Amino acid sequence: MGRQKYTFTVISYVPDYIRNEQINIGIIMFDSSNNIIDFSILPEHTNKLNSLLNYSEDSKRLFKETLKFTKFMLQKLSQPSLFNIEISKKLVTIEGLPENIMLSPLTYGATKNIGSVLDMLVDTYVGKEFYYRRNRAVANATEIVKSYFKENNFINNNLLPNPTFKPYATSPVSYKADYAYLNNQKNFSIINSMPSTDEGLERFYQKIAALSARFDGYGDMIFLYDSDDFATEKKQIISDISSTNSRVKSFDITNKSNEFESFKDFSNTTIRNSNRDAVNEYITKNMRYA
Repeated sequence: MGRQKYTFTVISYVPDYIRNEQINIGIIMFDSSNNIIDFSILPEHTNKLNSLLNYSEDSKRLFKETLKFTKFMLQKLSQPSLFNIEISKKLVTIEGLPENIMLSPLTYGATKNIGSVLDMLVDTYVGKEFYYRRNRAVANATEIVKSYFKENNFINNNLLPNPTFKPYATSPVSYKADYAYLNNQKNFSIINSMPSTDEGLERFYQKIAALSARFDGYGDMIFLYDSDDFATEKKQIISDISSTNSRVKSFDITNKSNEFESFKDFSNTTIRNSNRDAVNEYITKNMRYA
């Protein structure tokens, strides 16, 4: 079998023309007669949204809606009577695409296995890793700190895992934390690891902001996080909560961070003085209202 000729264009999203930035989001392939062979476009839940860290939530929602609409249009391109596709030399124009979508000049190629080309192009120009939802609800921070606490006997002796409590008698809901301890053997304090998904962080912020407003008279609120994903959002959440709560402390506990050593020092000088049974007794007497 001879080599089959093809052309392709890279689909890019332009979040801000003034900044002249663009994000590659897909590929369209054509045959030698300029008919569409196949296409691929990122799903709307793509973690390539992380590239839009400096943009508002409205901008991120627009990105998702643009992906969804562009995919809808490309699926309809099998009915050419519905759309006007113009190819002039290397330039491709598809009438009706959102104004923040750009199509690159055509690139030419030939192959004996046309079925494998699209995957190769996606991997090269878009990134296969951006096609999958980051379902890792448990952050690296959770795994790292659990291992550290277990290896150093904090869980057996000093920390109460997964405590449920009410910060005051009229609280309509109970709150949960990853761990609780008594600072100075009397001040009830909690430790939470921050999730590493956009949906998880949003829920985390809502719950922790509500709890922070009701944590007067208690001890520390410790946030542990990994800076591998959503680092900016995590720091923004910590900054926001810290602005109204002076008892907030945070540590980036990924292995590459110097803060992990600071966290170990904090654990050995503060958490080590707590007693697990005393924590449980404190919650039973003071934070489990009938």
